[in-house]
Amino acid sequence: MSTDLAKGSHVRSKARFMKAKGLQKTTSRKARASSINYKTGPVSRSDRFLGALKSAKRVTFLSHIHPDPDSLGSMLGLAYLVQNVLGKEVRLTRDGLINRAENQAMVNLLEIELVPIEQVIWEEGDVAVMVDSQPKTGRHSLETLPLAVVIDHHDTPGKVRGIPFVDVRKSMGATCTLVVEYLREQNIEIPPRIATAMMYGMETELTGYPRHASSADEEAVLGFFLMRTRNCFLRFAMPVCHNPTSREWCMRCKVHLSMIV
Repeated sequence: MSTDLAKGSHVRSKARFMKAKGLQKTTSRKARASSINYKTGPVSRSDRFLGALKSAKRVTFLSHIHPDPDSLGSMLGLAYLVQNVLGKEVRLTRDGLINRAENQAMVNLLEIELVPIEQVIWEEGDVAVMVDSQPKTGRHSLETLPLAVVIDHHDTPGKVRGIPFVDVRKSMGATCTLVVEYLREQNIEIPPRIATAMMYGMETELTGYPRHASSADEEAVLGFFLMRTRNCFLRFAMPVCHNPTSREWCMRCKVHLSMIV
């Protein structure tokens, strides 16, 4: 028997012995590291997010100009997380007007308080969290901000160098999906109001070209759908039907109704 064959026979015999004894082969450090998922690792993304805000006096959430449901839902969910875990004072802002009727309905029905970004007074100890966007992309009224965090899902590259915590995942269909993961990692129960906002944010991002839902998006949407948020969600899609301005708007409402009833 050749040396190579003898070695192969020895390895197979050792493997059978370990299997019979219920033992497992020790994996290399590199293999162990590659098998660690961010949800089960020693420091999750949500831990790092909260760590970047730990020393802040107040946390201000902002997004791109004319915020949409995904940015509104993301800000609301993250603010809820920061309040519950860190006990920090928070404020949500809007950059520009919210023009779309269904987005206005979302803000009104969920009573989302938004401070116009130009009216924000920055004080010592204030930090900013940018969601659903990235700095220096031409989508903001203000460019100089005390940014501590950037969370986004767009592939538009921004200037994020030097920002303490950045979580940009282009594979995700919506920024709200990232926020759902943060809340679940921290074992925070998501109340219906927050769930409704994030569910609607995901729905608006994942319906139609060019984005497609990832498995994480689908899991988050299904979880919220089972929480029975549909009644409030339905009202977001319907406001223009009470005072239709065009056939296009009415047809869009019918599409929403056919999906969620």
